[in-house]
Amino acid sequence: MCGGSCRDGRWRLFSNGVVQTAEQAVMEVIRVANDPDDQGGYFFFASLSIGDEIPPVKFGQIPDGFDEEFAGYAKEKVYRTYQNQDLSSWQSRDVEGSMFGGAVIGENDLKRKFGFGFSGLKEHRDEAAMLLTATRSNMMTAQRAREIALMSDNQFYLENWG
Repeated sequence: MCGGSCRDGRWRLFSNGVVQTAEQAVMEVIRVANDPDDQGGYFFFASLSIGDEIPPVKFGQIPDGFDEEFAGYAKEKVYRTYQNQDLSSWQSRDVEGSMFGGAVIGENDLKRKFGFGFSGLKEHRDEAAMLLTATRSNMMTAQRAREIALMSDNQFYLENWG
């Protein structure tokens, strides 16, 4: 047997696929939004049930000096949402407390929880990209994504994909 290295190798392959899906979703959201102020940000993905995560990944272009901030928000959104046992970071959103929307929790067929977070676009666009990523990664049904978009009043997602 290969011990933990097999799991690590599978996690790496699996998470690489999710990162590719997220990048495609983020770039699609940027293209559909067609907003010169929304050109990129940071993606964070974690297997919450087993405690694995990838470092935040930058997609697109962001203003100078915002790398650390956007990367931190993407990660914070995921862990806050999971700790609160919510489906979306919108449920615990507190702008004055610097807690924003843009993360969702999905699960696979084994009921393992996964967190998808993005920061850098407008909040509803962050969330839309993560809903697309979770559904296209088969960790959220289209019906659940729509329920989350309705809960957060995410008209951007609903008008374009929901």
